[in-house]
Amino acid sequence: MNQFKPDELVNVHGQPWTPSAESLAWPAKKAAVGGEFHKGWKVFGLPPGSEDLAKENWSLGLRSAQKTGRTIADFDLPAWLAKMRPIPVRAKPYEVFAAAIQCKELAERYGWVNVEVREINSKVAA
Repeated sequence: MNQFKPDELVNVHGQPWTPSAESLAWPAKKAAVGGEFHKGWKVFGLPPGSEDLAKENWSLGLRSAQKTGRTIADFDLPAWLAKMRPIPVRAKPYEVFAAAIQCKELAERYGWVNVEVREINSKVAA
């Protein structure tokens, strides 16, 4: 079996090379600097038809409550809007703020409600 000796190694130019402890060690990972990193802009809102669906669900609940003799409060749109969690218009964030604003305008034009643009950040521990 042919085993190599460290003093027989050569570099790409044919010159003798001996490995040191530094050259054999894996490079150390760079320490993460604490702070926030910008990851883009995302557009959130309530899709078209969600208000109608909520009213329909409320009317179904009203009918079932009337059958059992209970009373139910009227549908409160501002309370429903405050309670609903907005969903992303697009799954992938935009890299440019102007593109996110354009997406917001298009979403509002096509019936999305409470549309807003949010900045996405990644927080790194120090």
